[in-house]
Amino acid sequence: MRYFLFLLCCAGSLGITYLVKSLQSSEQVSQTAPVISVHSAEATPEPTVTTSTPISEYTWTDLEFQGESTLEHEGYEVANTLTGLTISRNGQRHLFLKNNSDGWRSGVFGLRDLLKNGRKQLVYLSTTGGNHCCAEFVIVDFPKSRPRVIFRSDDYDVQMGEFDTDALMTFDIDGDGRLEITQKSTYGLGECAMAANPVTYVGFRYSHKLKRYLPMRRIAPTMVDWIAEKRRRVEEENESIKKGQHSSSPCGYDSDITAVALSYVYVGRESEGYKYYLKNYRALDYSKKPPVSTTGFSRKQAWTSLAEMRRTLGYDKLYGKLYNRPVLRHP
Repeated sequence: MRYFLFLLCCAGSLGITYLVKSLQSSEQVSQTAPVISVHSAEATPEPTVTTSTPISEYTWTDLEFQGESTLEHEGYEVANTLTGLTISRNGQRHLFLKNNSDGWRSGVFGLRDLLKNGRKQLVYLSTTGGNHCCAEFVIVDFPKSRPRVIFRSDDYDVQMGEFDTDALMTFDIDGDGRLEITQKSTYGLGECAMAANPVTYVGFRYSHKLKRYLPMRRIAPTMVDWIAEKRRRVEEENESIKKGQHSSSPCGYDSDITAVALSYVYVGRESEGYKYYLKNYRALDYSKKPPVSTTGFSRKQAWTSLAEMRRTLGYDKLYGKLYNRPVLRHP
């Protein structure tokens, strides 16, 4: 009998130990897993990238074919003109990429080995001009059947901001040789100048099932240090505000907290992004010129501002496709 009781106690002890470890493990997983899943054919949870992830990264600001250019690629004729880029074979047009500049300048293009599938993909860039808008990237693959668009930035409203050195970046997040891409997404603050609008870097990963790039549920490597720097600036500004001081511009502060919040929203961690926004938001008094921040924390104003952000995201193509929600049309 004593031996039986001893075995029962040991079994109970082991069971409790296993339960505690399971709960701890579950808690760790819940802290790293996205709050809201992404609706796609390859929607498997992915952890946030760390700086130890193998990265092969570079930028494309020097696409080599500019102006009136014609060349042969994968058995097709590629012709670049002021109206756009045409891909044809034997006199038959298979694909046309419209130039967004409305004829004031031609787009530029280049050939890049993105997918490691034995052929190079074509990257086409056209811009509308101006200091803050807009650049559109299109990537075309050349399978045996016919040319196929595998990424179009306009499908997601990304790279709506100014074209600069980090307009389109690539990296290899899992070291398999196939490259992921990063694009910019610009959010309008409304009360602030366009130059102060927060810019968020969003990643796209190639789906072999759907044969195109889809929004990625990881923070891109290019964003890791960028987010950390913005969070540091917000924390420093919060300390200044508590002391009755204000060191940065009000729009700059608003831009930083919005950019950090959207960085999480755009990788499927919507709740985490909103919580960060509510925790750090400080009301801005736009009746003053220039606007000034209050020294206190306005919970009502924070919720009002967050509601406006969520309403604005209803018109966002990337947000709609990421969360499988209908995209509203602007009135």
